[in-house]
Amino acid sequence: MRRRSETSRLIQKTSKRISVFLTVTCFLMCSLCGGFLLPCETVFAKDYPEKNITYIIAFAVGGKGDLLARAIVPYVQERLGVSLLIENYPGVIRIGLTKLWKSKPDGYTIGSFSLPSPVVTELTTNAEYRSKEFSHLYAFNASNMILLGHPNGAKDMAELVRSGKAKSLAGSTGSFGSGTHLASLVMAKGLGIDVRWVHYNSGGEASAALAGGHVDFCTVSVSPQVVSLVKAGKLKPLMIVGDEKDTAFPETPTPKELGYTFKTFPLMEGVAAPKGLPPDRLSRLEKAFDGAAKDPRFKKWANDTKTDIVHFSSKAFYQKIAETYSEVEKYKGELKSEK
Repeated sequence: MRRRSETSRLIQKTSKRISVFLTVTCFLMCSLCGGFLLPCETVFAKDYPEKNITYIIAFAVGGKGDLLARAIVPYVQERLGVSLLIENYPGVIRIGLTKLWKSKPDGYTIGSFSLPSPVVTELTTNAEYRSKEFSHLYAFNASNMILLGHPNGAKDMAELVRSGKAKSLAGSTGSFGSGTHLASLVMAKGLGIDVRWVHYNSGGEASAALAGGHVDFCTVSVSPQVVSLVKAGKLKPLMIVGDEKDTAFPETPTPKELGYTFKTFPLMEGVAAPKGLPPDRLSRLEKAFDGAAKDPRFKKWANDTKTDIVHFSSKAFYQKIAETYSEVEKYKGELKSEK
């Protein structure tokens, strides 16, 4: 009997020790997950991501947004441990954005978000999405627009403006309702010139149209393709359509330097996910893009292609989007009047 009693007490004591050990272990593991007492099964949840991620690009292949995405994707993949599969949706920008908006907010579908185009399209069309309600992940590029001429055309802005006041000019730009389209309309009005706008699915196509002599000038975002075409002597930079000088074309004047006072729209390239993305997955993606944007190899590519890199967190990117609403609201009538 005594042996049975001692054995029983030993079992009880051992059970208590095991129980205490498991409780302490669970507490410590939960603490590592943010300092909250979460259920133990939460701690041991499977890691994200577990499969490849679709990356929607609301532009044609070869456009600035497409080139930037393809440049940064390899370094994002390294940090996530899965592949990012790019899907291009050329044409009207709302096609790709609507696809992103309607996707499941599980972290396995993300997409390009190029300001100010999403806001412009939302405020001037019957877009189904709401720019401020996406899950904004990160922004890694800021750039100006640029007005380019043909090497055999106007030698400078003064000559182009004189020509545009004497006759209607053909100008190429991005898709109808895009940020570059709105900026082009505001610019033309400020210059006092008459323009017949020809719209293309991307800045790359608009630039190629000018290089081929199909239009008199084009207004597109500064991109690696533009830099290459200028270096090859196929395009001639006439004016930076922005408030600040551009590192890719330091000798090209800004509107202010030429005495023009029209509103300009800086461009920003970022990434977003559908509305309702869980905070932990948003943070995981944000950190992956932040690390990729700061990767020495990506920075070298940016330096070689004269691409300006910025680092806007999820919150900072959202704030920029909110500010863009008020700016676009003032000028959206320009687009509506052209329809």
